[in-house]
Amino acid sequence: MKQIASMRYRIKKTDHNKALHVSREYLDYEQTHPEIFNYNRTRYYFRDAPANSNEEEWMFIDWFDDYQTYLNSLDSAQEKDPEAQRLRKQFMSVVVPGSLTHDSREQWTEAEELRVDFPGTDSI
Repeated sequence: MKQIASMRYRIKKTDHNKALHVSREYLDYEQTHPEIFNYNRTRYYFRDAPANSNEEEWMFIDWFDDYQTYLNSLDSAQEKDPEAQRLRKQFMSVVVPGSLTHDSREQWTEAEELRVDFPGTDSI
């Protein structure tokens, strides 16, 4: 059974390039440490923030097989791994205060019976 989690947050438009840089650094670390981080895939998206023309709304979606295992891996990294802690702090430096909360997280389970993959596309 495939599952996803998404989170939304905002950044200032002037911090767009910095957000790309710190996010890439964090993702590179996660990707090279699969023994710490338990998920299969991630994607980031952004758009102009509807309520503030000086901000962008960002969202990431992580794919994994078990939500609790995924959450435990993230929590454990923040408790035990100094580099993950440093990268999280760096990431949070570009996030508009108060825009990234546990309430901004959503978890979904795929209805696999309704999956359609079109030929020539990247199956998720």
